[in-house]
Amino acid sequence: MEMLLKQMDQQFRNKWQKGITLVEVICVLMVFSVLLVILVPTWSVLQQLSEKEKINNAAQLLAADLALLQQKAMLNSVRGVSYYLVITPSGDGYKIMRNQEKEKEQKFSSNCLASIRLESILNNRIAFSNLGTPTHFIAVKVRGKSFNNNKIVEVQPVSGRIVVRNG
Repeated sequence: MEMLLKQMDQQFRNKWQKGITLVEVICVLMVFSVLLVILVPTWSVLQQLSEKEKINNAAQLLAADLALLQQKAMLNSVRGVSYYLVITPSGDGYKIMRNQEKEKEQKFSSNCLASIRLESILNNRIAFSNLGTPTHFIAVKVRGKSFNNNKIVEVQPVSGRIVVRNG
């Protein structure tokens, strides 16, 4: 009996010491290929959603800063202080200026929004009157790498209302 157990043990060890079979390799490759087929499209969808959120965040940030600029222009116009916003030539951000001095600078590349660019429709300098209305038509396009997820931040000429819409 002891001899039979030793013989079975030896056969069992020899079988596992030979390595893996071709069938096992093919099964593992099939599992990996199925996982890739599932994960690769999911990854691209996640990247598109991420870019869409970045564009939304940048547009909301610009709209909030325009509202702040509008309020400062109304409150400080009697003191002779002028406020305006200048979009950088590269479109990577903007600066809020107070009488030729930089009060605030927003660079998208430093805020994990490196793929975001601003394009002013008419003028890169945005200012408001003492009544809160824009001095000229204001529409700024916020765009990412793909051209189908753009937003437009617009200041309505008569009311001064700031609107963010799809563009």
